[in-house]
Amino acid sequence: MEQPSSGPNRETTSATDIVVCALWFGVLAGWFEGGMELAKRRVPAPDLICVTTVVYAALFFLISLEFLVILRFRPEAPVLAAEFFFLTFCSGLVWERFAFAPETQQMLGRTGPVVAAGAALWGFLRYRRGIKRLQRRTLPLMLGCSLVGGLAILGGEYTGEQRALARLPNPAPESPNVLVVIVDTLRADHLSTYGYSRATSPYLTRLAEQGVLFENAVASSSWTLPTHASMLTGRPVHEHRADRETESLDGRYPTIGDAFQAHGYATAAFSANTALFSRATGLGRGFLHFEDYLQSFGAAAEETFFGERIEVHCYRLGICRDIPGRLSARDINIHALRWIERTRRPFLVFLNYLDVHSPYEPPETPARGFHTRRPGKRVWLDWQPELTPEQLQGEVDAYDSGIAYVDEQIGNLMEQLAERGLEKNTLVVVVSDHGEGFDEHGLLTHGNSLYRELIHVPLLFRWPGKLPEGVRIGTPVSTTWLPATLLQLATGRAEGEIPGPSLAPLWQTGARPEDFPDPVSELSRVDFLPPNKHNYGPMESVTTAEWHYVLGAGTHEELYRYQEDAKEAHDSAGTPEGKAICKKLAQELAERRHSTSAAMGISGNGAQTTRTGQGNGQ
Repeated sequence: MEQPSSGPNRETTSATDIVVCALWFGVLAGWFEGGMELAKRRVPAPDLICVTTVVYAALFFLISLEFLVILRFRPEAPVLAAEFFFLTFCSGLVWERFAFAPETQQMLGRTGPVVAAGAALWGFLRYRRGIKRLQRRTLPLMLGCSLVGGLAILGGEYTGEQRALARLPNPAPESPNVLVVIVDTLRADHLSTYGYSRATSPYLTRLAEQGVLFENAVASSSWTLPTHASMLTGRPVHEHRADRETESLDGRYPTIGDAFQAHGYATAAFSANTALFSRATGLGRGFLHFEDYLQSFGAAAEETFFGERIEVHCYRLGICRDIPGRLSARDINIHALRWIERTRRPFLVFLNYLDVHSPYEPPETPARGFHTRRPGKRVWLDWQPELTPEQLQGEVDAYDSGIAYVDEQIGNLMEQLAERGLEKNTLVVVVSDHGEGFDEHGLLTHGNSLYRELIHVPLLFRWPGKLPEGVRIGTPVSTTWLPATLLQLATGRAEGEIPGPSLAPLWQTGARPEDFPDPVSELSRVDFLPPNKHNYGPMESVTTAEWHYVLGAGTHEELYRYQEDAKEAHDSAGTPEGKAICKKLAQELAERRHSTSAAMGISGNGAQTTRTGQGNGQ
């Protein structure tokens, strides 16, 4: 099928021309976005270029099919010129996204890509024959370079991991394995282990009976990136500063993976939250092996500029119900066990399950009697939709069903470890990065406040024969102290490597040490989310044995006696007693900020209350 052209460069257009043009632009756009992402984030994830190149080559090829159909039925139409203009416009969107600051992008809108596409079309019409020849001659070279480069990158990652393993020091005799299961977006009060009315977590209840359960564990923030960064470094949010959607964890502080490698451990992580718990956000540092977006094509596509936007539109149009490529807890278990079987030394493994994160679509429905068909609108992408009571209950039902599914998969994982003879010498920790809101304060999802439902998370330890059984601890603790605890339990040493305190004294002595701090949570101003009456700007909170104090933008105060007021419906900040408590806790926050700022050489009141960047509800 051929299309006659007009003008001085009159010639025919074939289906090959259409496909070559699409692949040429796709590979070029993939190279550009992947390179810019690596340069911007400054983190070791070179296979991101492989992802963007493959995804854009596939996407632009699919676009070319539409032009092939037009060519088939309208051979006289200027199909190749139209395709050239459209693909130039798409490439211009990518270029604008990564070449300009957000303010410039907002000012330009779509003007820049349209002008660029128009100029490119003028050049194409003038030099059509030469451009076609250029694309035909260079595409094989581009594809060859992409293939060789991709194999080199992936092969280099594998050989690099093997060399790093070989360089590890010998571990201490009988060093235990350490397995940390992070259930993304799991609030503690929806677990039957913590007294929830539904039987959502019978296996975790049995696991808690075999170890130590913390009844009052508090996350360092209310969304994924800062909480994971704290659980890896032992640093508060205002110190590591990975608290904005555009930020990543930098290399200033050692991670728990670095510390365990120094003791001869093989380290690995397997993440279903490929957007935030990933190498691209700096959270892969310290792990010799990290599996994130390369585990599925859907997850890989979501990492790209166009893949993310296609996902949003598909969901809004009802074409897809779930996050494309989302791995289930079962998938994560399979990947992790496959790596563990190859490991011939003690290991530190972090798992991230995403099954209870919105959209609430549990991969399998346990027969628990509380997962019903949800009517109408659901929570996902619409951060603050108007839901009827029936719709809201449907969301809660699906969320609880996801918890039950994860509970079963944790049980399956423990069975697999036992079959491999690893159960007795493996320290297992189950924790969450943050909770989830279901309209308790007029808010849904997370990342939009620091109320109890968003920061109260489960935390339990089990190590047969090494830790006491059936112990429940009510002392408020922070998940930020997890790495110091793991390092002390596994190696007997933590001081000087990862900041503490360790949680071990709480079950070893049965009493809280005198210098034990109250857990603090922090949240930068979340401009990414729609405004709400609770979004006062940067927020901090401190949880004591009796009180939960929330400070917004350095001025707005709320105070809750959460042990008696679980839903935090009654603010005591305005009472005479509350004012005194607020003054005391505000001073405590200020002193802790000051001590951190002094150690970091920062003047003023600290970074947390002065920065106004974006957050992310993931």
